[in-house]
Amino acid sequence: MIKKNFLLAGVLFTIFFSLLGSAEAAKAGSLERREVDTEYLIKPTDTLNISVWNQSNLNATVMVDSKGYVNYAFMGDIKVAGKTVNEVQQMIADVLNRDYIANPKVDVSLERRLPTFFVIGEVAKPGSYSFEQNLDPLRAVALAGGFTDYASWKVTILRKDDSGKEMQLKVNTKKLLKATEDREKYKILPGDTIVVKRSWF
Repeated sequence: MIKKNFLLAGVLFTIFFSLLGSAEAAKAGSLERREVDTEYLIKPTDTLNISVWNQSNLNATVMVDSKGYVNYAFMGDIKVAGKTVNEVQQMIADVLNRDYIANPKVDVSLERRLPTFFVIGEVAKPGSYSFEQNLDPLRAVALAGGFTDYASWKVTILRKDDSGKEMQLKVNTKKLLKATEDREKYKILPGDTIVVKRSWF
C-alpha cells in the first residue's frame, strides 16, 4: 500500500512539473511575441485591438487604412502607420488621460493577418489570394484558375502608392510568357488588384 502511494505521488509530481514547464514555455512564447510586436512598425491593412481597463465602451478593433490612419472613439482619425504598438498605446493613454479618464490602463495589441492580393474580372475563380513572393500577373491569374474564354490578355494592376493615391499599371500578359525584364517590372505587391477585362473580338 505504501509502495502504491509512493508511486502515485511520483506520478503526480511528474505531471505537476510537466504542466509547470508547459506554462513557463507558453509564458516565454508570449513574451517573445510581445517583444516582436514592440519592435514592429504598424502599416496599412494591419488590425489593432484596443482595450481600456474597466471602460468597455472604449474597446475597439480597428484596421489601419491605406493612408495609415485608424478611427478611434473620442479621438477621431489618428495616424498610426510607422509607429510601434507601444507608441500607439502611449498616445491613446495620453489623450484619454488629458480629456476623459484619469490614469487609464490602455492595452494595444496587433492582430496579424497574412497579406493578400485580388484577382477580379474574366478569370475562373475571382477573389482574394494569399500573397506569394515573385508573383507576376500571369502567375496571379493562374492562381485564380486561369483566364475565361472571353478574357483579354491585357490586364490592369490597381495599386496604391505611399500617399494612398491609386495608380494603374497596364500589362500584356502574353509578353510575360517569355523570361524578360517585364516580369520584374510588373511584380505583384500585397494589396494589389489584378483586373482582367473581357476581350472584344
